Amino acid sequence: MGTIKNLLDKVSSLDLRGQVPEIVKQTSFEIEALNKEQLYRGEDSQGYELSPLYRNKYYSRKKRSMNPKAGAGVPDLFLTGAFYKGFGVLVDPDTFEVDSVDSKSEKLKTKYGQKIFGLQPKSKGIYSSGVFFNGIKEYIQNITGLNFK
Repeated sequence: MGTIKNLLDKVSSLDLRGQVPEIVKQTSFEIEALNKEQLYRGEDSQGYELSPLYRNKYYSRKKRSMNPKAGAGVPDLFLTGAFYKGFGVLVDPDTFEVDSVDSKSEKLKTKYGQKIFGLQPKSKGIYSSGVFFNGIKEYIQNITGLNFK
């Protein structure tokens, strides 16, 4: 067992401000998954239904048979999966941004708004109390030797 001064030195050496962006990068797969789940339910990052709704009733029925979670006429932005597969998270020291490198991304942002990307408050809670918290916990344990229960 170390001394209190040794433990205090270890705690003082923590660089959470510098480590948080790294943890977000390492756990960005979860941000992507949560954003895709929202879209698959037909919801944007504010929790609102995507609009405009599908105008073609035949296409709307076809899409609903493929994914009833989004509801009748509500877009889910998933047909071939290419748009979802193109998702990525850009991280800087203060923020993160979700986007897709798929060729349809700009067209979809124009039609449905920038809010197709990002996390709803509920999704943020899932992320922050899940893999993000575990990343912070692991960092602190590795630096200090303290164990969380």
